[in-house]
Amino acid sequence: MQYELAERLIESLPKVLGACREFTGSVPKVIESLSGRRQEFARRRPRDLSKDRWELPKSLLG
Repeated sequence: MQYELAERLIESLPKVLGACREFTGSVPKVIESLSGRRQEFARRRPRDLSKDRWELPKSLLG
């Protein structure tokens, strides 16, 4: 039983390694995307944020 389990584990290693490579390859893209969003948010002035907050109900009323 343990031998069969070890054999199945060894057979699945290429799939596991491929998934790990795919995941680590996508991490830089995710970080870049988040960085862009943070920079976009940071460029907004505090005055703009308060203006948005006060104008939201007016826009919902039509």
